[in-house]
Amino acid sequence: MTGQNAAHGRAKVYALLARILDAADVRMGDLMARVMRRWVAVAALPALAVVGCSSGGSKSGRDKPVAQSTAAAQISVSGQVLIINGESVRQDDKAGTTCWTKGNSPAFAEVSPLDDIKEGAQVVVSDASGKTAGLGTLSGGMTTRAASGASGDFPDCEFTFTISNVPSGQSFYGIKVGDHGKQVSAADINNPTITLP
Repeated sequence: MTGQNAAHGRAKVYALLARILDAADVRMGDLMARVMRRWVAVAALPALAVVGCSSGGSKSGRDKPVAQSTAAAQISVSGQVLIINGESVRQDDKAGTTCWTKGNSPAFAEVSPLDDIKEGAQVVVSDASGKTAGLGTLSGGMTTRAASGASGDFPDCEFTFTISNVPSGQSFYGIKVGDHGKQVSAADINNPTITLP
């Protein structure tokens, strides 16, 4: 601001000199008056340029508002549903073998309340208000380890899912598969597990 005030002052002085020279045309030769008037005009250019820049500064790019991104950050949610306590049927005793809930097994006729847990079942992630935030499907079931062969040893049957483009920033999320679900905190949403029964 100090530089601009000085420039304004110089511009006023040069304008005053120009009026004095106009009045002096009669008292001094025309040639000398023209020479001095030209010197005043040239000397005044930098000051006028500074004044012009200060008056138009509000239009500079620095004063333009910066565009803010309104796109919400998104996360990918990968988790699993675990069927424990012998509520699943496995193809064999190896680790990573195919398994099903009892009612979905090709060789088991028993109906189970967990039969909505199966390959292709829809997984719903909801936000803190209960609104749907993402949809996915379950993979086929796989045993988490090999069976020991001991009586009552039942490896867990795991169904996995991955759901992309879930809005972040929620205090908690809901995850539901069929009739089964749970709430998950934001800290645990990266690897949620629903354990049944």
